[in-house]
Amino acid sequence: DYEDTEHSFGLAFAAGHSLFCYTDIAAKQDKFCNEDDGFNSCLTSYDKDGKVISRGCSTKDRLCEDENHVKAIYGFPYSHRCRTKDKIPIWRRRDCENIIRDGYFTRICYCRERLCNRFFGRRPEWSAGEHLHGNHILLQLISIIYLL
Repeated sequence: DYEDTEHSFGLAFAAGHSLFCYTDIAAKQDKFCNEDDGFNSCLTSYDKDGKVISRGCSTKDRLCEDENHVKAIYGFPYSHRCRTKDKIPIWRRRDCENIIRDGYFTRICYCRERLCNRFFGRRPEWSAGEHLHGNHILLQLISIIYLL
């Protein structure tokens, strides 16, 4: 609701909180993510082809704590911050993790600034598959071997 968001916007700055995140795939709607409710980052998630599948508020604070995270796969890089499970940075920069759960791949990118989850990468959508046509199957095989 736009009216509720507008009202929350004023309260957010009065209380010193200002985390707003895009909440729809097209990144046209945003929402106040109340830090008092545990939200501390924004997210955008992608499928293996680099298409956005969700955006929103997140309670995630550190990278790669999920036991299902994997290293580089489908052309998506592995964050160097995953090794130490670092906190998601505050400056306008995203950090991402790759997850395989129940046989499905998801890349989830997090950020901590107001409306920071619109674009990640050089283009509006992170599209890893386009520049790896010939190596796509090879990357899948290597990733499967790594998981074994």
